[in-house]
Amino acid sequence: AKAHFARLGAPLPEGRPMRTVLGGLTLVKTIDSGAVSDAENNLLAHAQWPALLDPARREFAALMAQGVEVRDAHERDHLLRYANCTNEQGETTGWIAGLVDVSALHAAERQREDALRLLSHDMRSPQASILALVEIERARSEPVLARGLLERIERYAQRALTLADDFVQLARAESQAYVLEPVSMTELMIDASDEVWPQAHAKRITLQTETTDTDGETADDEGHWICADRSLMTRALVNILNNAVKYSPPDTRITCSLKSLGGVAQTAAHGAAKRVSCTIRDEGYGIPEEQQAGLFERFRRFHETERPEVGGAGLGMAFVKTVVTRHGGDVEVVSAPGKGTAFTISLPALDEAQTDASATSRS
Repeated sequence: AKAHFARLGAPLPEGRPMRTVLGGLTLVKTIDSGAVSDAENNLLAHAQWPALLDPARREFAALMAQGVEVRDAHERDHLLRYANCTNEQGETTGWIAGLVDVSALHAAERQREDALRLLSHDMRSPQASILALVEIERARSEPVLARGLLERIERYAQRALTLADDFVQLARAESQAYVLEPVSMTELMIDASDEVWPQAHAKRITLQTETTDTDGETADDEGHWICADRSLMTRALVNILNNAVKYSPPDTRITCSLKSLGGVAQTAAHGAAKRVSCTIRDEGYGIPEEQQAGLFERFRRFHETERPEVGGAGLGMAFVKTVVTRHGGDVEVVSAPGKGTAFTISLPALDEAQTDASATSRS
Protein backbone atom coordinates (compact mmCIF):
# COMPACT_ATOMS: atom_id res chain seq x y z
CA ALA A 1 0.00 0.00 0.00
CA LYS A 2 2.81 2.41 0.87
CA ALA A 3 4.55 1.66 -2.44
CA HIS A 4 1.34 2.29 -4.36
CA PHE A 5 0.78 5.74 -2.87
CA ALA A 6 4.48 6.57 -3.19
CA ARG A 7 4.28 5.81 -6.94
CA LEU A 8 1.34 8.19 -7.26
CA GLY A 9 3.18 10.86 -5.31
CA ALA A 10 0.28 10.91 -2.84
CA PRO A 11 0.49 11.35 0.96
CA LEU A 12 0.84 8.14 2.96
CA PRO A 13 -2.56 6.74 3.98
CA GLU A 14 -2.05 6.14 7.72
CA GLY A 15 -4.62 7.84 9.92
CA ARG A 16 -6.74 9.13 7.04
CA PRO A 17 -10.33 8.08 6.10
CA MET A 18 -10.51 5.48 3.33
CA ARG A 19 -12.82 7.71 1.29
CA THR A 20 -10.22 10.46 1.38
CA VAL A 21 -7.31 8.15 0.64
CA LEU A 22 -9.00 6.52 -2.36
CA GLY A 23 -11.00 9.58 -3.48
CA GLY A 24 -8.49 10.37 -6.23
CA LEU A 25 -9.48 7.22 -8.10
CA THR A 26 -11.91 7.51 -11.00
CA LEU A 27 -14.74 4.99 -11.23
CA VAL A 28 -14.76 3.03 -14.51
CA LYS A 29 -17.50 0.43 -13.94
CA THR A 30 -18.80 -2.19 -11.55
CA ILE A 31 -17.65 -5.79 -11.92
CA ASP A 32 -19.88 -7.75 -14.31
CA SER A 33 -21.26 -10.79 -12.50
CA GLY A 34 -23.62 -11.83 -15.29
CA ALA A 35 -26.67 -10.81 -13.27
CA VAL A 36 -29.59 -8.82 -14.65
CA SER A 37 -29.00 -6.08 -12.06
CA ASP A 38 -25.48 -5.24 -13.29
CA ALA A 39 -26.68 -2.26 -15.33
CA GLU A 40 -28.56 -0.91 -12.30
CA ASN A 41 -25.47 -1.39 -10.09
CA ASN A 42 -23.37 0.51 -12.60
CA LEU A 43 -25.78 3.44 -12.64
CA LEU A 44 -25.96 3.44 -8.84
CA ALA A 45 -22.18 3.36 -8.51
CA HIS A 46 -21.64 6.32 -10.81
CA ALA A 47 -24.42 8.29 -9.12
CA GLN A 48 -23.05 7.66 -5.63
CA TRP A 49 -19.31 7.91 -6.33
CA PRO A 50 -17.22 8.62 -4.24
CA ALA A 51 -19.64 7.88 -1.39
CA LEU A 52 -19.16 4.14 -2.14
CA LEU A 53 -15.62 4.46 -0.80
CA ASP A 54 -16.92 4.93 2.76
CA PRO A 55 -16.88 1.36 4.16
CA ALA A 56 -19.26 2.36 6.96
CA ARG A 57 -22.05 2.88 4.41
CA ARG A 58 -23.75 -0.51 4.70
CA GLU A 59 -26.00 0.09 1.69
CA PHE A 60 -22.90 -0.17 -0.52
CA ALA A 61 -21.28 -3.11 1.29
CA ALA A 62 -22.45 -5.83 -1.14
CA LEU A 63 -21.46 -3.81 -4.20
CA MET A 64 -17.98 -3.02 -2.86
CA ALA A 65 -17.49 -6.63 -1.76
CA GLN A 66 -18.12 -7.65 -5.38
CA GLY A 67 -15.74 -4.93 -6.53
CA VAL A 68 -15.46 -2.01 -8.93
CA GLU A 69 -12.95 -1.08 -11.62
CA VAL A 70 -11.16 2.23 -11.03
CA ARG A 71 -8.42 4.26 -12.72
CA ASP A 72 -5.64 6.13 -10.94
CA ALA A 73 -3.96 9.42 -11.82
CA HIS A 74 -1.41 7.57 -13.99
CA GLU A 75 -4.19 6.04 -16.14
CA ARG A 76 -3.63 2.56 -14.73
CA ASP A 77 -6.67 0.33 -14.17
CA HIS A 78 -7.32 -1.40 -10.86
CA LEU A 79 -9.84 -3.76 -9.32
CA LEU A 80 -10.99 -2.37 -5.95
CA ARG A 81 -12.74 -4.57 -3.38
CA TYR A 82 -13.63 -4.18 0.28
CA ALA A 83 -13.58 -6.97 2.84
CA ASN A 84 -15.20 -6.67 6.28
CA CYS A 85 -13.14 -7.70 9.34
CA THR A 86 -15.03 -9.00 12.38
CA ASN A 87 -14.18 -10.29 15.85
CA GLU A 88 -15.38 -13.52 17.49
CA GLN A 89 -18.69 -11.85 18.34
CA GLY A 90 -19.27 -10.89 14.68
CA GLU A 91 -18.72 -7.20 15.36
CA THR A 92 -17.01 -5.11 12.69
CA THR A 93 -13.50 -4.16 13.73
CA GLY A 94 -12.28 -2.73 10.44
CA TRP A 95 -12.03 -3.14 6.69
CA ILE A 96 -9.46 -4.25 4.14
CA ALA A 97 -9.31 -2.51 0.78
CA GLY A 98 -7.82 -4.68 -1.97
CA LEU A 99 -6.43 -2.79 -4.96
CA VAL A 100 -5.18 -5.00 -7.82
CA ASP A 101 -3.52 -3.53 -10.93
CA VAL A 102 -5.25 -5.06 -13.98
CA SER A 103 -3.74 -2.75 -16.63
CA ALA A 104 -1.76 -5.57 -18.25
CA LEU A 105 -4.88 -7.76 -18.33
CA HIS A 106 -6.89 -5.02 -20.03
CA ALA A 107 -4.11 -4.47 -22.58
CA ALA A 108 -4.14 -8.20 -23.38
CA GLU A 109 -7.93 -8.14 -23.74
CA ARG A 110 -7.70 -5.22 -26.15
CA GLN A 111 -5.06 -7.04 -28.21
CA ARG A 112 -7.26 -10.13 -28.33
CA GLU A 113 -10.28 -8.11 -29.46
CA ASP A 114 -8.17 -6.39 -32.13
CA ALA A 115 -6.97 -9.78 -33.37
CA LEU A 116 -10.52 -11.13 -33.48
CA ARG A 117 -11.65 -8.09 -35.44
CA LEU A 118 -8.77 -8.53 -37.86
CA LEU A 119 -9.58 -12.19 -38.40
CA SER A 120 -13.36 -11.95 -38.46
CA HIS A 121 -13.55 -8.96 -40.81
CA ASP A 122 -10.31 -7.73 -42.35
CA MET A 123 -9.10 -11.23 -43.30
CA ARG A 124 -12.49 -12.75 -44.15
CA SER A 125 -13.73 -9.83 -46.27
CA PRO A 126 -11.19 -10.08 -49.14
CA GLN A 127 -11.55 -13.86 -49.30
CA ALA A 128 -15.33 -13.60 -49.52
CA SER A 129 -14.92 -10.99 -52.27
CA ILE A 130 -12.59 -13.30 -54.22
CA LEU A 131 -15.13 -16.13 -54.02
CA ALA A 132 -17.91 -13.79 -55.20
CA LEU A 133 -15.80 -12.71 -58.20
CA VAL A 134 -15.10 -16.36 -59.04
CA GLU A 135 -18.85 -17.03 -59.17
CA ILE A 136 -19.41 -13.97 -61.38
CA GLU A 137 -16.66 -15.13 -63.76
CA ARG A 138 -18.13 -18.61 -63.95
CA ALA A 139 -21.52 -17.19 -64.87
CA ARG A 140 -20.12 -15.44 -67.98
CA SER A 141 -20.99 -17.03 -71.30
CA GLU A 142 -17.38 -16.50 -72.36
CA PRO A 143 -15.20 -16.49 -69.20
CA VAL A 144 -12.02 -14.46 -69.41
CA LEU A 145 -10.10 -16.74 -67.05
CA ALA A 146 -9.56 -20.45 -67.61
CA ARG A 147 -11.77 -22.75 -65.55
CA GLY A 148 -8.75 -24.46 -63.99
CA LEU A 149 -7.40 -21.11 -62.79
CA LEU A 150 -10.79 -20.23 -61.31
CA GLU A 151 -10.82 -23.47 -59.37
CA ARG A 152 -7.35 -22.80 -57.96
CA ILE A 153 -8.31 -19.25 -56.92
CA GLU A 154 -11.45 -20.58 -55.27
CA ARG A 155 -9.56 -23.31 -53.42
CA TYR A 156 -6.94 -20.91 -52.03
CA ALA A 157 -9.54 -18.33 -51.00
CA GLN A 158 -11.66 -21.01 -49.33
CA ARG A 159 -8.63 -22.29 -47.42
CA ALA A 160 -7.80 -18.78 -46.14
CA LEU A 161 -11.43 -18.21 -45.17
CA THR A 162 -11.55 -21.50 -43.27
CA LEU A 163 -8.32 -20.64 -41.43
CA ALA A 164 -9.74 -17.27 -40.32
CA ASP A 165 -12.99 -18.90 -39.16
CA ASP A 166 -11.10 -21.59 -37.23
CA PHE A 167 -8.96 -18.93 -35.53
CA VAL A 168 -12.03 -16.95 -34.47
CA GLN A 169 -13.85 -20.04 -33.18
CA LEU A 170 -10.85 -21.14 -31.11
CA ALA A 171 -10.28 -17.64 -29.67
CA ARG A 172 -13.93 -17.38 -28.65
CA ALA A 173 -13.88 -20.87 -27.13
CA GLU A 174 -10.85 -19.91 -25.05
CA SER A 175 -12.01 -16.49 -23.86
CA GLN A 176 -15.75 -15.91 -24.12
CA ALA A 177 -18.23 -16.54 -21.30
CA TYR A 178 -20.13 -19.78 -21.92
CA VAL A 179 -23.94 -19.72 -21.94
CA LEU A 180 -24.67 -22.88 -19.96
CA GLU A 181 -28.06 -24.58 -20.10
CA PRO A 182 -29.44 -28.10 -19.59
CA VAL A 183 -29.06 -29.90 -22.92
CA SER A 184 -29.44 -33.48 -24.09
CA MET A 185 -26.20 -35.01 -25.33
CA THR A 186 -28.32 -37.23 -27.56
CA GLU A 187 -29.83 -34.15 -29.24
CA LEU A 188 -26.41 -32.54 -29.67
CA MET A 189 -25.06 -35.69 -31.31
CA ILE A 190 -28.05 -35.85 -33.68
CA ASP A 191 -27.57 -32.17 -34.62
CA ALA A 192 -23.84 -32.70 -35.23
CA SER A 193 -24.49 -35.84 -37.31
CA ASP A 194 -27.05 -33.98 -39.43
CA GLU A 195 -24.50 -31.25 -40.17
CA VAL A 196 -21.82 -33.74 -41.22
CA TRP A 197 -24.19 -36.07 -43.13
CA PRO A 198 -23.65 -34.49 -46.61
CA GLN A 199 -19.88 -35.10 -46.46
CA ALA A 200 -20.41 -38.63 -45.13
CA HIS A 201 -23.04 -39.40 -47.78
CA ALA A 202 -20.68 -38.25 -50.54
CA LYS A 203 -18.18 -40.93 -49.41
CA ARG A 204 -20.92 -43.52 -48.73
CA ILE A 205 -19.98 -43.50 -45.02
CA THR A 206 -22.70 -44.64 -42.60
CA LEU A 207 -23.31 -42.58 -39.42
CA GLN A 208 -24.80 -44.62 -36.57
CA THR A 209 -25.74 -43.49 -33.04
CA GLU A 210 -26.09 -45.87 -30.07
CA THR A 211 -27.23 -44.99 -26.53
CA THR A 212 -26.83 -47.15 -23.43
CA ASP A 213 -27.77 -46.74 -19.77
CA THR A 214 -25.63 -47.35 -16.70
CA ASP A 215 -26.15 -51.13 -16.96
CA GLY A 216 -24.90 -51.22 -20.53
CA GLU A 217 -28.34 -51.99 -21.98
CA THR A 218 -29.80 -50.07 -24.89
CA ALA A 219 -31.71 -46.99 -23.73
CA ASP A 220 -33.03 -45.12 -26.72
CA ASP A 221 -35.24 -42.85 -24.61
CA GLU A 222 -32.46 -41.60 -22.33
CA GLY A 223 -31.39 -38.07 -23.11
CA HIS A 224 -28.00 -38.18 -21.36
CA TRP A 225 -28.43 -34.66 -19.96
CA ILE A 226 -25.52 -32.30 -19.34
CA CYS A 227 -25.10 -28.59 -18.59
CA ALA A 228 -23.35 -27.04 -21.58
CA ASP A 229 -23.08 -24.25 -24.10
CA ARG A 230 -25.17 -25.77 -26.88
CA SER A 231 -23.46 -24.02 -29.81
CA LEU A 232 -19.87 -24.67 -28.70
CA MET A 233 -20.44 -28.29 -27.68
CA THR A 234 -22.21 -29.04 -30.97
CA ARG A 235 -19.30 -27.50 -32.86
CA ALA A 236 -16.84 -29.69 -30.90
CA LEU A 237 -18.78 -32.82 -31.90
CA VAL A 238 -18.94 -31.62 -35.52
CA ASN A 239 -15.15 -31.18 -35.56
CA ILE A 240 -14.60 -34.76 -34.39
CA LEU A 241 -17.12 -36.14 -36.88
CA ASN A 242 -15.61 -34.10 -39.71
CA ASN A 243 -12.18 -35.55 -38.98
CA ALA A 244 -13.67 -39.04 -38.86
CA VAL A 245 -15.21 -38.53 -42.31
CA LYS A 246 -12.11 -36.89 -43.81
CA TYR A 247 -9.72 -39.60 -42.59
CA SER A 248 -11.91 -42.61 -43.41
CA PRO A 249 -12.07 -44.48 -46.72
CA PRO A 250 -15.40 -44.75 -48.58
CA ASP A 251 -17.97 -47.43 -47.67
CA THR A 252 -17.06 -47.49 -43.96
CA ARG A 253 -18.97 -46.79 -40.75
CA ILE A 254 -18.74 -44.14 -38.01
CA THR A 255 -20.37 -45.15 -34.72
CA CYS A 256 -21.37 -42.61 -32.05
CA SER A 257 -21.95 -44.22 -28.64
CA LEU A 258 -23.52 -42.38 -25.69
CA LYS A 259 -23.30 -43.80 -22.19
CA SER A 260 -24.17 -42.75 -18.62
CA LEU A 261 -21.37 -43.72 -16.25
CA GLY A 262 -23.43 -43.42 -13.07
CA GLY A 263 -20.71 -42.23 -10.71
CA VAL A 264 -18.14 -44.87 -11.51
CA ALA A 265 -15.71 -42.49 -13.18
CA GLN A 266 -13.34 -41.44 -10.42
CA THR A 267 -10.51 -39.05 -11.11
CA ALA A 268 -8.51 -36.68 -8.96
CA ALA A 269 -10.08 -33.74 -10.77
CA HIS A 270 -13.72 -34.81 -10.83
CA GLY A 271 -14.21 -37.26 -7.97
CA ALA A 272 -17.03 -39.79 -8.32
CA ALA A 273 -19.69 -37.54 -9.83
CA LYS A 274 -22.01 -38.95 -12.49
CA ARG A 275 -20.67 -38.58 -16.01
CA VAL A 276 -21.93 -38.79 -19.56
CA SER A 277 -19.53 -40.18 -22.13
CA CYS A 278 -19.67 -39.90 -25.91
CA THR A 279 -17.42 -42.06 -28.10
CA ILE A 280 -17.04 -41.40 -31.83
CA ARG A 281 -15.36 -44.37 -33.50
CA ASP A 282 -14.34 -44.57 -37.14
CA GLU A 283 -12.82 -47.23 -39.40
CA GLY A 284 -10.26 -44.84 -40.85
CA TYR A 285 -6.53 -44.69 -41.33
CA GLY A 286 -5.67 -44.29 -37.63
CA ILE A 287 -3.00 -42.20 -35.87
CA PRO A 288 0.43 -43.59 -34.82
CA GLU A 289 0.92 -43.68 -31.05
CA GLU A 290 3.95 -41.36 -31.14
CA GLN A 291 1.83 -38.65 -32.80
CA GLN A 292 -1.14 -38.86 -30.44
CA ALA A 293 0.51 -36.76 -27.69
CA GLY A 294 0.37 -33.67 -29.93
CA LEU A 295 -3.11 -34.33 -31.26
CA PHE A 296 -4.72 -31.40 -29.42
CA GLU A 297 -2.00 -28.85 -30.16
CA ARG A 298 -2.58 -25.98 -32.58
CA PHE A 299 -1.62 -26.45 -36.22
CA ARG A 300 -1.06 -30.18 -35.79
CA ARG A 301 -2.22 -32.04 -38.88
CA PHE A 302 -1.92 -35.73 -39.68
CA HIS A 303 -1.67 -37.76 -42.88
CA GLU A 304 -0.42 -34.67 -44.76
CA THR A 305 1.90 -36.85 -46.83
CA GLU A 306 -0.49 -39.76 -47.42
CA ARG A 307 -3.64 -37.61 -47.77
CA PRO A 308 -2.60 -34.23 -49.24
CA GLU A 309 -6.13 -33.71 -50.58
CA VAL A 310 -7.49 -33.39 -47.03
CA GLY A 311 -7.51 -29.70 -46.07
CA GLY A 312 -7.55 -28.00 -42.67
CA ALA A 313 -5.55 -25.65 -40.50
CA GLY A 314 -4.98 -28.02 -37.61
CA LEU A 315 -7.11 -26.03 -35.16
CA GLY A 316 -10.18 -28.27 -34.94
CA MET A 317 -8.93 -30.63 -32.23
CA ALA A 318 -7.47 -27.74 -30.20
CA PHE A 319 -11.01 -26.30 -30.23
CA VAL A 320 -12.44 -29.64 -29.04
CA LYS A 321 -9.96 -29.86 -26.14
CA THR A 322 -10.63 -26.25 -25.08
CA VAL A 323 -14.42 -26.58 -25.10
CA VAL A 324 -14.49 -29.95 -23.30
CA THR A 325 -11.98 -28.83 -20.64
CA ARG A 326 -13.87 -25.59 -19.94
CA HIS A 327 -17.01 -27.69 -19.42
CA GLY A 328 -15.20 -29.69 -16.72
CA GLY A 329 -14.76 -32.71 -18.98
CA ASP A 330 -12.02 -34.90 -20.44
CA VAL A 331 -11.28 -36.08 -23.96
CA GLU A 332 -9.28 -39.21 -24.79
CA VAL A 333 -8.18 -40.88 -28.02
CA VAL A 334 -7.52 -44.52 -28.84
CA SER A 335 -6.05 -45.15 -32.27
CA ALA A 336 -3.64 -47.27 -34.28
CA PRO A 337 -2.62 -47.19 -37.97
CA GLY A 338 -5.10 -49.11 -40.06
CA LYS A 339 -7.43 -49.76 -37.11
CA GLY A 340 -9.40 -46.52 -36.96
CA THR A 341 -9.70 -43.89 -34.25
CA ALA A 342 -12.01 -43.51 -31.25
CA PHE A 343 -12.49 -40.16 -29.48
CA THR A 344 -14.23 -40.27 -26.10
CA ILE A 345 -15.61 -37.14 -24.44
CA SER A 346 -16.58 -37.43 -20.76
CA LEU A 347 -18.67 -34.65 -19.20
CA PRO A 348 -20.37 -34.05 -15.82
CA ALA A 349 -23.96 -35.27 -15.95
CA LEU A 350 -26.87 -33.07 -14.96
CA ASP A 351 -28.25 -34.16 -11.58
CA GLU A 352 -31.77 -35.61 -11.42
CA ALA A 353 -33.38 -32.48 -9.94
CA GLN A 354 -32.02 -30.30 -12.75
CA THR A 355 -33.05 -32.88 -15.34
CA ASP A 356 -36.65 -32.99 -14.05
CA ALA A 357 -36.86 -29.19 -14.06
CA SER A 358 -35.45 -29.03 -17.58
CA ALA A 359 -37.88 -31.68 -18.88
CA THR A 360 -40.80 -29.80 -17.31
CA SER A 361 -39.76 -26.49 -18.90
CA ARG A 362 -39.43 -28.13 -22.34
CA SER A 363 -42.73 -30.03 -22.26
